[in-house]
Amino acid sequence: PVNIGQAGKYGFFTHDTYFGKAAEIAGIFFLENTKEKLALEKCEPIERIKFLKSHIYRKQWIRGTEVGAAVFKLNARIANHLKTYIAFRNKNKNTFDTFPELIESEILAHEQ
Repeated sequence: PVNIGQAGKYGFFTHDTYFGKAAEIAGIFFLENTKEKLALEKCEPIERIKFLKSHIYRKQWIRGTEVGAAVFKLNARIANHLKTYIAFRNKNKNTFDTFPELIESEILAHEQ
């Protein structure tokens, strides 16, 4: 485990190609525990905003602090500039090793 900042939270380097320094983001993955087989699909632009909105931490603060327009603009910028994928998996299967391998073989290998 690696201590992340002073928040008392920990993370794990789960794959040899993961590293702990600043890097360009290759894409965002939204996990869906719905299919038997591990698979990746590109998100369509309209799906990107929907998924980004659904993954906001403490959504109730957006209404309470009246920053909804700013959050929408940020999500739209992210959706327009980053590749996004839906990662389908079976939640009852261990994909700790196979998921990073799938990302590396299907996405990162084509980006270089």
